[in-house]
Amino acid sequence: MAAYKNDYTKEEDLALWTLHEIRHKMASRALRSEAINKSAKELIRKRGLNLKVLKSSRKALVESVSR
Repeated sequence: MAAYKNDYTKEEDLALWTLHEIRHKMASRALRSEAINKSAKELIRKRGLNLKVLKSSRKALVESVSR
């Protein structure tokens, strides 16, 4: 297995560094988007967060990318 290296440092850009770390963890655990979304919704519910879950269709996504 190849060695993992984050392209960013915390000092350069904390948000991008964190995002890269999350993506690496997801890939190493082979998590699918459905499992991630289910887990996120459960955390939102458990912690009583006032967050709105947005839904989009594949068609809307393709249309937004092709603009």
